[in-house]
Amino acid sequence: GVAVIHTAFNLLCTMLLFPAAGLLERAVLRLLPGEETPSAEPDPRLLAAPAAALERCRELTLEMADLARDNLRRGIQALTEVHPDSARELRRQEERIDGLEDALGTFLVRLGGRTLTRRDSARAAELLMLIGDLERLGDHAMNLLESGEELRDRKIELPPEDRQLRVLTEAVEEIADLALAAFRREDAAALGQVEALEQVIDGLRQRLRARRIRETQPGEGAMELSFVWSDVLTDLERAADHCCNIM
Repeated sequence: GVAVIHTAFNLLCTMLLFPAAGLLERAVLRLLPGEETPSAEPDPRLLAAPAAALERCRELTLEMADLARDNLRRGIQALTEVHPDSARELRRQEERIDGLEDALGTFLVRLGGRTLTRRDSARAAELLMLIGDLERLGDHAMNLLESGEELRDRKIELPPEDRQLRVLTEAVEEIADLALAAFRREDAAALGQVEALEQVIDGLRQRLRARRIRETQPGEGAMELSFVWSDVLTDLERAADHCCNIM
């Protein structure tokens, strides 16, 4: 009888208060205002529930992946034209990526010290490796932006073979899309395609670098362009390497 009365009381209270849910929400937000920006750290209380902790870590890792992919696109665009708003957004997102990498790395190491199932332990190790590659992918995007800004500031134009550079950048964007989509779906079916594309990118980088060395002529800006050109090719090739690691 006590149980029936208690259940009926709870149901009645719920039915009476449910229509006022919106009012209660607004009242709470007014009484307890808070920041609307997402937290960069998983809640430490989740350490007591490893499965929930890993799911939260995966959500934040997916956020890192989205930010890194967007920054890679912005960095590649900066090689031809630097947009101030895009550059500011890239730098802001790079700070977020770095903050997530630090917070997730610390949290996953602490989680690894708990008693985990074999599957949870493997997932924690996987995420720990992934955040390292995503953070480095963001670093290479930042490097590409800085190379674009250097070209702009020195008033140096890309060499005539920029059409082949465009082929290379499109291949890097494609390998990033494949790898990050596979991570989101937890599907390794595209592994062979990613590995083949990574080999194509390596070959393009070597040919473009060799051509630039052969065709470099003495003159104002020639050496500066050669240095920036080498940096751009290196960042694109290493970004592809990290995508292959993620895959």
